[in-house]
Amino acid sequence: MRAPSARLRFNPPPLNATPDLAWVLARAFASPEFEAPRPTDAPHAVALAQDLDLLGRIASRIPDATLALEVGAPGLQAAVAERRRVAASTLRILRTAGRVAEIAAGAGLPVAFLKGTALHLAGHALVSARSTSDIDVLAPGGRAEDLQRALRTAGFEPRGTTRSLHHLAPLGQRADPWVEVHLEIPGCVVPGRAGSMNFEALDGNGCLLALGALPGRSVVPAPGILAAHALVHGIDDHGFGADRYPPMRVLCDLADVLGPAPLHPAIAGQVGRFVGDAVSPVERDAALTLVARLVSAGLTVLGEPSPAGTLLAHLVAGALDPDYRDALRLRQVAFLIRHRPAAVVRDKLGHRMGTLSPEPGPARAWNAATLLARLVRAELRIRLRGHTAR
Repeated sequence: MRAPSARLRFNPPPLNATPDLAWVLARAFASPEFEAPRPTDAPHAVALAQDLDLLGRIASRIPDATLALEVGAPGLQAAVAERRRVAASTLRILRTAGRVAEIAAGAGLPVAFLKGTALHLAGHALVSARSTSDIDVLAPGGRAEDLQRALRTAGFEPRGTTRSLHHLAPLGQRADPWVEVHLEIPGCVVPGRAGSMNFEALDGNGCLLALGALPGRSVVPAPGILAAHALVHGIDDHGFGADRYPPMRVLCDLADVLGPAPLHPAIAGQVGRFVGDAVSPVERDAALTLVARLVSAGLTVLGEPSPAGTLLAHLVAGALDPDYRDALRLRQVAFLIRHRPAAVVRDKLGHRMGTLSPEPGPARAWNAATLLARLVRAELRIRLRGHTAR
């Protein structure tokens, strides 16, 4: 289950470090008082921020007057619209989370909120800056099915099946966000305890913080665990799946949870304690270093041949480059075969195959062959571009 320890698992194409990208990153992460480099093409910079899933974050951090000066009235209008869209989406998440807390309390069950919902409930993320698509909750050991039944009784209905080993099938109610009941936090560990991180491990080590505004025993993990989970989720769970999860989100979550000094020994050490071996020390340090550089307006990291610079190139290419996204899906197969147990490989690839066609048969085989040909072509184009760049 161990990631390669000497280098990053990603090999992205060279990063095109444009002034527009520098502006986006400065406005998304550096202090609002920092005098960011002006974009050379304001409409392109705004579109770039949107494609990187950073426009709502920028609009939530930077005063409207500053944005109007830097990207003009049309750019400001787009940013404000995205800010409002994200805020509306987050409020739906928070409303549904409150309903989940009520149901859990009525069933006598504690519940721990995870990921984006936890960031909002704990006040780490601005309501209009960080979009969240569903609600992840962690149930105590042996009680996940009880919480699932309580939600079903309250009107939450199945929203498909799951092949996941760490959460139950998603549930939903009308047009509200989906809810996934988790049995554990995969890839994270509690020192001194065997296996993946679960509710009892967190509770027994005093790592769950109460949410006084919600009923019952509603809690969120401590900041170090939220950061470790964000790191594992962004690098190991979805590092090769840029088509399914916004790549830059891991940097946003780390910046929001850890604050301006993620490399402080106490902070970095706390995150390192909870990250299992699914993320290598080089990858962990690269992510924390990259966040620290961006938060301090260290824009020289763009195009830098360091692990932090390479990780940034990977995240940007994953968001912007369709060929790289396709190549990542092909590279994931090779990585899994080399570094993961056979059961995990079957689970991951089975999930991917299930998206091609619901049932095995000629349709799935044809779709798989067509997809494989597309991924191979993308990989060849990426390699050709790299060769040409050298």
